[in-house]
Formats: sequence, structure tokens, C-alpha cells
Amino acid sequence: MRIRNETPLEPNVHCLCTGENRRYGIKYRCRRKALTFSSNIIDGKTIEQSFCSIHSEMVHQHRLCLVCYAFCTEGELKVCNELGVQHWMHADCYHSWKEACCHCNILYSASSHFTLFPYKDPLFEKLETVFPKMTRGLQLNVLALCEKENYSWLISELDTFQSVRSNSLSTERPFYMKSQLLLRELWETFRSDKSPYEHRKYYLDNIKFAVQCCDRLSLLIILQFLDVTVDGECLLFAVEANDAFSVRVLLHHGAPISFQKKSGEKVDSLNVAFILGNCASAEEILKFLNYRSTRMQEFMRNRLLEFINHHDYRVVDLLLAYGANIYDRSEKRKSVFHKMTQNNDQQLAIATATKLFEKTVIVPSFIDAEDYRHRTALQLACARCHWKLADLLQG
Repeated sequence: MRIRNETPLEPNVHCLCTGENRRYGIKYRCRRKALTFSSNIIDGKTIEQSFCSIHSEMVHQHRLCLVCYAFCTEGELKVCNELGVQHWMHADCYHSWKEACCHCNILYSASSHFTLFPYKDPLFEKLETVFPKMTRGLQLNVLALCEKENYSWLISELDTFQSVRSNSLSTERPFYMKSQLLLRELWETFRSDKSPYEHRKYYLDNIKFAVQCCDRLSLLIILQFLDVTVDGECLLFAVEANDAFSVRVLLHHGAPISFQKKSGEKVDSLNVAFILGNCASAEEILKFLNYRSTRMQEFMRNRLLEFINHHDYRVVDLLLAYGANIYDRSEKRKSVFHKMTQNNDQQLAIATATKLFEKTVIVPSFIDAEDYRHRTALQLACARCHWKLADLLQG
């Protein structure tokens, strides 16, 4: 990125900083007052941005990752020193950029760096005042993910805790009632020097209830203060509701993707997302797995084979985008092409096959591979009178 110009904003100009910090894949929009305006060239395009003093300095320090366009503040980062200055980027972005620095394009030039950059704003300064013993949880500022209206309400609610009216509920709006009760319970617990972990199950149940009710604010309040192990059922509820926001937050707080219910039934939330066609939730899981790249291959095994005939084309698109192996074979040696011949919707099968040929390079020997009964996909397509699919398989 090249800075074309940077000018200070007039004192009477009020706008928010457009910078975004990122931690564990989640972006946090900065809410500080912008002090400077800059015009930058990114990928050949002119982009106008306004920055607070912190992010303005970080731009000059090359701490803006040019892959995800979020500032490098916390977590595992990569630092390139090849040109005598430090170029920063996120570790997963560095790997997706083919091990090249996104600032200077030099290959294999960066080393790992772990850092913690406390990011504060009025809400978190207020939290530290009201909750001096607060546990910040796995994410330093997860409450920054709340919507603007909720942010304003939290500031107001924390003010009442310090006022003479602190023993009464301050809002009559039913939307905030559960969030308010949770916040007050935590405040009373910390104020009386008790441990909230004595009621761990209570807070876990509240997490499940919040997810089921799409009550994001209550979810964030609990996770802001407590390092509780979120169970797989919470994630399953979020996946079933296709609440991608909650899926993302729960994953980064340790919710397992695969788990076993008390009944003994094994559940794979990624499979559930695909079966339901909840692609927004599925993509959040895939993003998370991609960040934890050591588990990606394990979780993607046979996924394309299983969902190749899904009625929603986005499922196949997602699987291909996140590296599903087209060469996977079933226990009966069936390939994706064998599976496509079983699809009663011939138009869908043809569209899917066309997509595979357009997006991947497939060796002819795999197209002609035989299943355990020594049948090729072409033979099965002809037997089922899937002539257009047969034409595609013949090339």
C-alpha cells in the first residue's frame, strides 16, 4: 500500500476511525474519533479512509495486513524484515499468500511473532472502572462485536451501576431485560468478591438460551467475563438457526465441531450445516478450520463425496473453495462421478459436473476409475440413460 496523502481533520469534523483490528479471525471496528484522513492505493484502487491516532501510526508502521485489510494487533503474526523495515501480516494470511510478504512480495521472508496489543475504547475503559476484577475472557474485547445500539445501551447501563439508582433496573425495554439481568448478576458477583465459576452450569445454560433466542448481546456479555468451555450443543443450536455470528464467536471460544450427545448420538455440526443448506454457518466453520490448518485436511475428508449431489449449489462451491479433495473415494471405491450418476435430477448433476471440470484439473484416469464392481461412472451414466452427463464424462 502506498499513502498518497494524509491530512489532519478539522477539530469540528466528527467521524469514526475506519480501521479494523482482528483477533483469531474476528474483526473489530475501531470506535475512536478519527483525527486524520488518508487516501491510499490498494491493489491499484484509490481508497479513502479516516484513522484515529493509533491506527494512523500503525499504517506508517506497516501493520495493516494487505490480505484481510485488518490491523495486526494480537495473536500469531508474521513479520518480514527483508527491506530493513518491519512488514506485518496475520499468520493465516501469510500462508494463504503462498508464504510471501503482502507488502513487498518477497517469498519465505517472514518470521513468527506473538503479540498482545490492548485495544481500548470508552466501553472497555468503563468496564475496567465498573468491573475492576473482571475476567476478560478468551478475547480481550469480545463485546466490541455488539451492534451500535447495544454499545450505547451498555455504556448507559454501566453508568447506572455507579449511580445512586444502581439497585434498580434502569430500562423498561424487554429486549434488554435478559442482558441486563446477566450483567447485573455478574456485577453483584464480582462486587461481593465471589467466583462466578461456582455457577458455571447456570451460565452455560444461559449461553444456550441466548443462542436459541438469537440474543447476541447476552452471549457476548457472558463470554466477555467468563472463560467457560462452550459445549458442542451450543454450536449446534447456532448452526441450526444459521446464526453465522454466534457460530463464529462460539468456535473461537472452544465449541467443538464434533461431539457426542448424552444419548450417545455423534454429531458433526459441519455436516448438519451442509444437510440443512445453512451455508453461512458452514462457511464460518470452514474459515475456522482453515485458520487451524492442521485440522483442515481431517475435517474435509470425503465431504465433497458426501455432498456432491446436494440441491444447493453453494455447498459444492464452498467445499471446492476450501480445498475439498475431488479424488476422495468411498469404501466401495466410488468417486464423485459415480455418485453423480445416482442423482435423479439430471440437470443438477450436469451443472455440478460442469462446475468440477471448470474449477479443477481432473486427470482422465480418475474419470475412468472403476468402483468395487469394476464399473466406471460412464458405464453407470449410460445404464441410467444420463446421456448428457455421459457426454461430459467422455470429454
